[in-house]
Amino acid sequence: MPEWPAHPGRTAVREELVEDGELVPVEVEGVRGKRFVLREETGLLEASPEPTPSVAFLPPFDPLVWDRGLLGSLFDFDYVWELFHPPAKRRWGWYVLPILFGDRLVGRIEPRIDRAGGQVQVLGLWWEDGFAPRRTEGFVDAMRDALRAYLRFGSATRLEWAPHLAMERRLFRTRP
Repeated sequence: MPEWPAHPGRTAVREELVEDGELVPVEVEGVRGKRFVLREETGLLEASPEPTPSVAFLPPFDPLVWDRGLLGSLFDFDYVWELFHPPAKRRWGWYVLPILFGDRLVGRIEPRIDRAGGQVQVLGLWWEDGFAPRRTEGFVDAMRDALRAYLRFGSATRLEWAPHLAMERRLFRTRP
């Protein structure tokens, strides 16, 4: 739901789409400015508020991650893809993915796919302040499902954990 900046050409097109009913203006609680939804997707706004808990690892090119201002205002989550930062200036790692659980960003994971070795290595895992994986209903199973999906994505059969992640390895034990 991007907020379109003022631009004469865009404004005219947007107004025409709104008049035709193709684009529906919506307000998002806690976010300034109008956002727009395609008419055929407005039903998604009325979906059940209690979906099955799931975890997703968001890649740096995911549209949600692109708009860092929106990410910060909706989730109070500061994300920087640190690939282009010198190692000494990185807070987490060079390819760290935000972890989305339901409607919250709860942490970060640094997975590395080793296709030749048939494995995914988890080099780092960081939780947002106040998030406790064991105490959050549905999270452990959802995280296991996400890790299995990442194994399939990487055409891997084995998940390897960095030595400092022994507790997480036990908690999120998976079988492909």
